[in-house]
Amino acid sequence: MSNLSDRLKTLRTEKGIKQKDVANILGITTSAYGFYEQGKRTPTIEVLLSLSKYYKVSLDWLISGSDNFGDKIVISDDSEKFFIEKYRKLNNLDKIKIEGMVDLKLVESSENHC
Repeated sequence: MSNLSDRLKTLRTEKGIKQKDVANILGITTSAYGFYEQGKRTPTIEVLLSLSKYYKVSLDWLISGSDNFGDKIVISDDSEKFFIEKYRKLNNLDKIKIEGMVDLKLVESSENHC
């Protein structure tokens, strides 16, 4: 995705919602939101912040297509957010241990599905 309008359309279609749904969430008209997806208008910073929160993506990614964390990561629920916040508080050695445990569980899981 090379530009903001493409990212907005992709995020919306991945979520399976219509332009009017996003417009209602933002408190704008459907045509105004449609212009964002067509690249005919640029959203205000307030609208961009609302979109970033709604789609759970960084503002950097929404605007530029990249951020400090690499690819777009969508946190799907509060339990994932909880674990990410806890993980970030660990020291490097403990992070390596956790990563090893996750790798082991993934191997075990793939073996059980074969």
